[in-house]
Amino acid sequence: MSKTQTKTAPYHFVLDKEDTRTCLLQDTLQKAKYSTEMLCFASVPTLTPANKPKTSKQKVYILSPKKQLTSDLLASLSDHSLIFAYALPNECKSLVTQKNLTIHTYDKDPWFLYQNANLTAEGVLAHLIQNTTTCLSETSTLILGGGRIAKCLAHYLAPFCVATFVTKDKTESAYLSTTRHCVHNPHQLTALLPKQDVIINTIPHPLLKPSHYKKCQKNVVLIELASQSGLDPATASKCGITVTRLDGVPAKTASKSASNLLLAFVTRTLGLSMES
Repeated sequence: MSKTQTKTAPYHFVLDKEDTRTCLLQDTLQKAKYSTEMLCFASVPTLTPANKPKTSKQKVYILSPKKQLTSDLLASLSDHSLIFAYALPNECKSLVTQKNLTIHTYDKDPWFLYQNANLTAEGVLAHLIQNTTTCLSETSTLILGGGRIAKCLAHYLAPFCVATFVTKDKTESAYLSTTRHCVHNPHQLTALLPKQDVIINTIPHPLLKPSHYKKCQKNVVLIELASQSGLDPATASKCGITVTRLDGVPAKTASKSASNLLLAFVTRTLGLSMES
């Protein structure tokens, strides 16, 4: 849409009531005089003539970035609606066509992903400061992976310490080598692990073998950031180590900024004006 929509744009926003980001987003949209409501997407009622909302405006569903789209959830939403969600699973695509839905996914927008990774990295630093007994400059930190979040962690950690990154990707390794941090390949993990106070996983597949957990310090802070776990909590537990999974970090540590990120994505996509 090339022209900016006015407040008369025929949209009714339905936002996820279970996420701080979308709750704050509703407040912002209401202040800008847009029509909104909150809904628990974990228990969305299937629409029938009896409960179908009486509105002529097109529904715009804004789901939490941590909410996964399913066929059951999509089936319960109004036909001809717009939906903002993190990703669209392949098994849902036929239903999207059948119901004539328009899906805008956060995972396809490089700008959104980069900004969200920055907020995540900042939140991880806040977690480390609050949950370790040493300052960052005295904390040996190992990051598994070299993708978006790992690169943002490299940026945020740089003023405080020299961290260690482990990746087998040559492009990621080349970028990280331009920072002040140390970069190694997975073959060096056995020697690196006993020295680490903190280990952060950012990749969605196992890099640590069962034998690697035995090399870690018993009081190591082991953090899982990947959407699909790359760490093995059961194996870690057998070694006396607890894996802390950090989900939805931006919503917990920078909820207003994270809400503004969603707002920017939605208004840019729909061409909406937020002027009073």
